[in-house]
Amino acid sequence: MVEIRQSFSSMTEWTQFRDSLTEIAAINAEIVADVRRDGYEEPLTGLHRRPDEIKINPTNLHESISSHELNARKRALILQFWNEICARNWRRRRDLRILSADGLTRLALILRGRYPFFYGGEYLPSEPAKKAHFPVPHLDLHDIDLPDDSFDLFISGDVFEHLPHLEQALREIYRTLKPGGVLVSSFPFVPQRQTTLTRATLSENGEIVHHEPPEFHGNPVDPQGGSLVFQLPGWDLLDMLKSIGFADPYFTMLASSHYGVASDGKPGPFILSATKPPAPAPAPRRPLNYLNRKPLPEKLCALIALPRSGTTLITSVFSVHSKCTAVFEPWNALGEGQQLPPTLDALARHARLPDLSGKMLFVKETAARHEYVVHLRALVESTPDFVPKHVLVALRSPGQTFLSEVSRRSEWWGADVSLNREAFKNWAARSRAALRLIIHFALQHEGDVIALGAFAAHPEKILEQLGQRIGFAVEPAQLEYEKHVNVKMVRGDRNIGQSPAPIDAAKVNFRDDDASLIRSFLDDEAERDWFEAFQAFYDLVVEAGGVMRASALPLDCRDVLLAVN
Repeated sequence: MVEIRQSFSSMTEWTQFRDSLTEIAAINAEIVADVRRDGYEEPLTGLHRRPDEIKINPTNLHESISSHELNARKRALILQFWNEICARNWRRRRDLRILSADGLTRLALILRGRYPFFYGGEYLPSEPAKKAHFPVPHLDLHDIDLPDDSFDLFISGDVFEHLPHLEQALREIYRTLKPGGVLVSSFPFVPQRQTTLTRATLSENGEIVHHEPPEFHGNPVDPQGGSLVFQLPGWDLLDMLKSIGFADPYFTMLASSHYGVASDGKPGPFILSATKPPAPAPAPRRPLNYLNRKPLPEKLCALIALPRSGTTLITSVFSVHSKCTAVFEPWNALGEGQQLPPTLDALARHARLPDLSGKMLFVKETAARHEYVVHLRALVESTPDFVPKHVLVALRSPGQTFLSEVSRRSEWWGADVSLNREAFKNWAARSRAALRLIIHFALQHEGDVIALGAFAAHPEKILEQLGQRIGFAVEPAQLEYEKHVNVKMVRGDRNIGQSPAPIDAAKVNFRDDDASLIRSFLDDEAERDWFEAFQAFYDLVVEAGGVMRASALPLDCRDVLLAVN
């Protein structure tokens, strides 16, 4: 199974990546074999196309692997369109304003059906053409008759090569995009070409001047005549986009067994993306790269929490499930100087994971360092979109969390930590920043929050709730995890790693008598507000039955927890 998404800002970056693959023909053959066996899923629609519905031309994969008017190239365009939406956290928005130089093809039908504010036009210069294609509007990209700052996205498939004045058209697209809006486009692109190849130009009197033998491509408005190719853009197009004002223009190469995307001479098609800078915020980051050549898990669960919040217990309970493979703190466990890219492929190699087909991969980290949260989030975001992802946050009452950390740092690591104001202040400063990262992560990925006390008191009930949300059946072994857990794999809680004990609520809450002491440390107003908001958050999860959507956190409480010091 092949899943590749890799972005490039220059021909040099592409060349280095291409040389690292060494087996492009084998990658293409693997994608074709997977599609012949399993079919593929259409991006955005989610429709499955059976192998017998799919036409494949082995000598032209780019324009084939097709069914229902979508070939590999067009599905790559739709997939990158969706990637850009997800990178901006727009996946649930239906109010997106989308401008497209496509009003007649199936791509237009899909977008028009999903987004009410889709505006798809065609180049219809004559009155008969406008009448014949009414109500599809006339759209001349050289002179877009629409207001400034109107659209969130622009999308076009194989249009730019037919424009005699490409730079003028790109300036018009830039003008009509809102700040932060994104351009996504496909066109014939040869990544070995640095400089745009000009095949034809228009003279001052409007006559076509051919510099190469005339070349025509398909045109839904004129199926018989087609459209003349004026230029075939090269990597220098990125410099043109920057000169216009676009931020971080780049190409993304996509190859996918799941979506049936492949190409010729390279693993997959190249799709252009560029963003109109928002003001004053920085441009959104790119969708993260991935490269997978092994079977992917059925689903990915990511568990994150402040240290001493019960992640080791929860992960141990999941680790004994027959359809779950658990990884404990992959980044926290690294030795000095070691690095682990936050991708499934790298994690699978590092942890020597078995075949994950049909399995739920459960990865837990703690926010002992802020970069661990960043890495876990990157793992989720660099996993192919068709793998269902579930973000879980373990939450313990703030007093118990602090007291447990003081106790364990002294007991396990021999640290000289006293229960005093200074220790609390240091803990609060670290935890405040870490919790802010955790909540952002959970909100962006529609995560669930688990109250540790409720889990310890009613493990079967909480597991049933999680099973309904994530999609698994609770197994009896999970409720007696201590009899089945592989202690060699456990990391985080030394007690569980050395002598796992039954789930016991009393062990989670035994420091309640000391919690009142913390009140004497809350002499700073901002610190006190944060601590009380943290406690209120935990209490809300308990009142919700032990599991609650992060998005259910009230705005007043959320504002305090997300505030920057």
